[in-house]
Amino acid sequence: MASYIETLFGDRDRITSCLKTLIEQQESTIADLERRRDASMVLLDQHIMRTVLFRAKFGAGATESLSSETSAEEASKPVTDAVRRVERETQIMQVFRDALEKIQSGASLEDLGLAIPAMPDLG
Repeated sequence: MASYIETLFGDRDRITSCLKTLIEQQESTIADLERRRDASMVLLDQHIMRTVLFRAKFGAGATESLSSETSAEEASKPVTDAVRRVERETQIMQVFRDALEKIQSGASLEDLGLAIPAMPDLG
């Protein structure tokens, strides 16, 4: 009896369906990360504007300016993190899209560099 993985790898329709679902999940993940990134950018914009105004009014060395700079630096961390995560998740999605495109064009699993992995029998 074939293992679950062997059965999966023998069914192009299941592989196609699986890849489409993975792509949809990645698109959702990326959209969520982009929303969080955008919200973080709005907050960062406010911190930057506050810092610029405080520097202009009170001077770069003033307590208000220094405190505002620290806040802006902290506000930039979620933006930087979200940008990196969007880039990484986009790369992952592209892996799924490339595989789907190749499968749909008739490439074999071997052409994709896929072989049945050595895994414990799941079925």
